[in-house]
Amino acid sequence: MKTVLTISAVLLVATSSVVAQRAFTGDSIIDEYRPDGELRMWTFIVKDSTIGRLFSTVKGRTTIDGIEARIIEQRLGLDFSRQGSGVSINVEGRQYVGENGGYLGCDLTIKTGEQIAQLEIKRDGDTLRGSVEQGGRSSDLQQQFDVNGFAADIYLLDMHELYLSMHDFKVGDTIRDTLFVPQMMSKQYVEATIQLFVQKQVYSGVFDSAFVVRYTHPQLQAFYFTPDKRLVKVEIPGQQLKAYLDVVRKFETGASGPSTTGPTTGNVLKRLPVFLAYFVLGLIALVFYVGRGWRWAVAWVALGAGGVVYLVVTVTQMPLQVYLVEHLFIPRIAAGGSPYFLGLFPAMTAGIIQELLKAGLILAFAFLLKVRSNRLAVIGAVCGAGFGIVEGCYLATLAVNVDLFSWHLLERGFMILFHTTSGALLGYGLVGGMNSRRFRLMLVGMILCDALLRYLPVFVQQRVVDVRMMYFVIPLLVVSLTGYTLWRLKREG
Repeated sequence: MKTVLTISAVLLVATSSVVAQRAFTGDSIIDEYRPDGELRMWTFIVKDSTIGRLFSTVKGRTTIDGIEARIIEQRLGLDFSRQGSGVSINVEGRQYVGENGGYLGCDLTIKTGEQIAQLEIKRDGDTLRGSVEQGGRSSDLQQQFDVNGFAADIYLLDMHELYLSMHDFKVGDTIRDTLFVPQMMSKQYVEATIQLFVQKQVYSGVFDSAFVVRYTHPQLQAFYFTPDKRLVKVEIPGQQLKAYLDVVRKFETGASGPSTTGPTTGNVLKRLPVFLAYFVLGLIALVFYVGRGWRWAVAWVALGAGGVVYLVVTVTQMPLQVYLVEHLFIPRIAAGGSPYFLGLFPAMTAGIIQELLKAGLILAFAFLLKVRSNRLAVIGAVCGAGFGIVEGCYLATLAVNVDLFSWHLLERGFMILFHTTSGALLGYGLVGGMNSRRFRLMLVGMILCDALLRYLPVFVQQRVVDVRMMYFVIPLLVVSLTGYTLWRLKREG
């Protein structure tokens, strides 16, 4: 009887999970899924060639018609001429929406080919009033539209994502609604069916669980929308166009400059099994280096100190990377810059700051706690393991979706091994003193290795290699570095 009850309970939980996945509850306010400062980036592809990107950032608040408005800054650049037909389309400016997602206006510069237009729309009661300035001529427009109505333009996917995020639906539902199209200054009927909830390959090697929303009006298109409010993929067959959500970064920008949003209590509690897995992976990484070092009290102090030092990354490296993304990466990419070149800057930022922090911590143990030189490699490894464990835990709290058993766990495990190995090499280098040639070589080498591991995802993002290839290359590099380190330590005795 007990067995039957247990099986029944398992089946009930499993059934509840499936039912939950077939339904979706919309947010009541936009802040629930897009906080101030958050950046999202979509990449557009036609016939396997990248034609452009959309950057969407929540940029604070203002007031329109007595209503508090969220500001969404947009940068869209599409070059259809690369395919031998069509023109380039560039849209830059701001959209304004209420806390419930209702459309309040926009201020956009639209460039189609060589033609440039300035569009400004503001809500006035139940009417949207706007003006279009093009070629030295200005036209005034107006359109009645419900104060709680939503807006969407064909390639401004963040607006479509907002619309879906603020509505309840379940598999089998049909959406019939009227949206406002700012660039046309008119209303448009939309109709779509929520067909199914699937584990979908978003692009090569990357899978996600998403609702399939198939539109029949205003055109045939399919949206893949996740329960955590991400429009991860769009397919428009008539244009042979696909778009993918590449980046979701939850950053806030305050008076003192950009900073990352911290982990919430809810995120921490939900990810406790993931944290435990990272801790176990850290202990496994230490098996290669510690030996009898487990008995040293200073080793356990080093493990905790490594974790504490990582927190410095959250107030140094991460804000600096946000600044580089907002003031270098986004403007240059939107202007046609190379992501391969621009991606070097945030990667090198991480490499320099992280390795200097680890080296500084090991130096502190050597000079302040008087750790003997023959123990520095072990202490360095333990510092690195603590650093890697806390890095994994912190990033997990910021991630949109983290599964315990996944490729991501494998990748994070090897990153923890890298930090452990890096710490061991830095400690080994310090045996000859901080001014020794060996230490300088080890420090520069670890900075470059750290930066390389951060740089590899650029090739996946550009669809040059499959993500599974990255999950092969990262372990290969880390295992090779670990083998070299163990050989050097054994040779030195």
